[in-house]
Amino acid sequence: MTRISVIVAMYNIERYVEECIQSLRSQTFPDFEVVCVNDGSTDESLERAKRAADGDARFKFVTRPNGGLSAARNTGLDSATGDYVCFLDGDDCYAPHALQALSDAANRNNLDLVDFSAQSFYDTREARRAHEEDYDYRDPVAGVHDGQTLFTLYMGKRQFVSSACFHLIRRSMLDEADLRFFEGIIHEDELFTPQLYAHAKAAAFLDEGLYLRRVREGSIMTAQRGLRNATSLFVVVQSLHAWLIENAETFSPAFTDALALDLGYLHEAIFRDLGNLDETELEAYLSSLTPQQRIALDLAGRMTCIPAHERLMEIESSRAYKLGGQLSRFAQYARDHAKRGM
Repeated sequence: MTRISVIVAMYNIERYVEECIQSLRSQTFPDFEVVCVNDGSTDESLERAKRAADGDARFKFVTRPNGGLSAARNTGLDSATGDYVCFLDGDDCYAPHALQALSDAANRNNLDLVDFSAQSFYDTREARRAHEEDYDYRDPVAGVHDGQTLFTLYMGKRQFVSSACFHLIRRSMLDEADLRFFEGIIHEDELFTPQLYAHAKAAAFLDEGLYLRRVREGSIMTAQRGLRNATSLFVVVQSLHAWLIENAETFSPAFTDALALDLGYLHEAIFRDLGNLDETELEAYLSSLTPQQRIALDLAGRMTCIPAHERLMEIESSRAYKLGGQLSRFAQYARDHAKRGM
């Protein structure tokens, strides 16, 4: 079997995909395959990717109707044959020694999961000014842990990063857990990654910026947040909450507590995103919810007020929160509690 399968999702990234493919062909570690999934691109992404691969037998190409990032990654997983898999977005790159470092780390301790860090680079000065990132803030986490413990350590430091791209994953673990990406939403990693940690028996953090993340205008990560973000995150928190309740007896108490804290952060993000809607959009969204969903959102609005006072103050001081407080009674719960010093 091929040692590592790299799944590259491509959708209308013709300007960037050749650089991505070249970063893979330049790897110092040779024993890998690349599954390039063309997710219904309407530009020349596929043609340019094939040109960059230049007949390299390690690269295979799959084309599917457009279904979003989750669907593309799931298609790639169905085609992967490696012992391990990792995900590289088609507008990003790897450091030249990335796969070698990940393979070595997995081999040393027979790991199910290897976490690693990223370095950001910017298309333009404007992108840097508007969306500056720093993935170097994460403290090293020494040793090998089960996945639940590692997730708990991250949450305790407030250094959990959900991106699926920052992991090397044993493929048999994914198959045994029947773990795939939730299709039809964005922020799918917020659901996928905590479930990943729940199943890993041996996991470790490799404190190296092996993933080179491009920050550019027009990507999902830099687009103005609003309804699409809120609706997707609401699906995530409902799914994650149901999964937690269903499996709580099999989890450590510390992992359960850490996951509950993560759900609290996600709830706060929902209300910040709802705060970016105008009144008409907000009312239309609320009217689209089932009674059960509306109750869940209402309760989340109230329970989001419970965490520490400093977190409430962070929300209170944000422009999005202030706007949301004018538009939504849900966000108003947090404001009222903050004023009372809860």
